[in-house]
Amino acid sequence: MSGESQMKKTRHSIRISAPRAAVWRVLFEEATYREWTAVFAGGSYFEGDWSEGSTIRFLTPEKDGMFGVIAENREHEFVSIKHLGYVHKGVDDTESDAVKAWAPAYENYTLNEVDGGTELVVEMEITSAEEGYFEDVMPKALKIIKKLAETSEES
Repeated sequence: MSGESQMKKTRHSIRISAPRAAVWRVLFEEATYREWTAVFAGGSYFEGDWSEGSTIRFLTPEKDGMFGVIAENREHEFVSIKHLGYVHKGVDDTESDAVKAWAPAYENYTLNEVDGGTELVVEMEITSAEEGYFEDVMPKALKIIKKLAETSEES
């Protein structure tokens, strides 16, 4: 197929001095989710829930973003999101060439217990065109997650 994007797998990780339950809350509770995902797009939020098999949408205030299903959810351990398409002004897109070039793509969050803390590993399937963006932005998001989780443990 002409114009087909080459998919790449990325992996980012960070050590956090907080238990997995605290990191989990930061990742998936609405208020803290909005904080750490603001580095991707200001005002980012999700619609839906994180239970296995649920449809979930990741949106900007303009209702643009992505949607998928939760492929797997093992509380405090692992979440896999199967991205299925884009959302444009609230309307799901699974048919455009832009979507067909990459969908489905997985985004996985693994929380490993290490030395009284947590190692958070984020693995994503992305297009070659997105690689530079995620190499820049994902480490910033991980630092925010770390700060929020470690701060929540101190209070």
